[in-house]
Amino acid sequence: MTYIAKRKKGKTIHYYLAETIKEGDGAPKEKILMSLGTIEDIMAARQKPQEPEIPWPDSAQLYEFGLEAALLSLVERLGIIELMDELAPTPKEELSVGSGLVLAAFNEARKQLHKSTERFLAAWSEKSFFANFYQVPVNCLTGQSFWRRTLALEPDKLNEVFDKISQLIFKRYNFVVKKVINKKINVEDLVFEINEPLNKNITRIHLFYYNLSKALTSLLPLELEKLGFKMSVKAALNVLNNVKIIYNLYATDPPQKSGPILANLSPATRAYIEAFDLKKYLNHVLESQAKKD
Repeated sequence: MTYIAKRKKGKTIHYYLAETIKEGDGAPKEKILMSLGTIEDIMAARQKPQEPEIPWPDSAQLYEFGLEAALLSLVERLGIIELMDELAPTPKEELSVGSGLVLAAFNEARKQLHKSTERFLAAWSEKSFFANFYQVPVNCLTGQSFWRRTLALEPDKLNEVFDKISQLIFKRYNFVVKKVINKKINVEDLVFEINEPLNKNITRIHLFYYNLSKALTSLLPLELEKLGFKMSVKAALNVLNNVKIIYNLYATDPPQKSGPILANLSPATRAYIEAFDLKKYLNHVLESQAKKD
């Protein structure tokens, strides 16, 4: 049995939480569990505001982050989007040609791990850090929008841009892109949603963003090697792909969410955060979320 006991110390009465136990011979004995202090201590504790309990989230939202942010860091350092945007003007409130091709290349990078075909740009971009970072309107991420812009590109200009990208990569990383690119490809594995028969133009665009993806992912271990980490392209992709942005969701009225936080931060991942300045991109996500709230 648990009860409150009191003891007089000098002129002051102290209170304790106690219980009655039985000794080996069966005789009852009082056991002090904890001191509660004086009556003043007890009243002060009751009046002290209690810290609110931190509720468990009811669910969570996961977004791609580590791999996309690292690839975006490479793209920005090399000025690839601006270079590809020279291929065609960007109408107001539309995704530029360069951004669209980069988005397709990022999806291809993920498929080096999962071997899955994401045929719908808009569906994939709902989980995409890239779309959040550039605040891309959903109507710009349809297959119709993507193909309407890219199929109008001139083949010679597209090849010229890829050559320039290859030169930039060689100049910065001393890496020969020709070692990793393909000249032929299984088109059916790469098609985003499209309502027309496959043709040479479609194959050409697929081959462009597929090879762009291969070139960019080959640079990931080179950046990490500068910090003393050595790993294959596949290992680098795995390390980065496991880093997600997590939002905790609470079924309150109105619904609330907390975050973002980064998950799966291994030592190699922390090195990537330094190598690719990923904190910059996470801060952008925080700023975007603050504006929405």
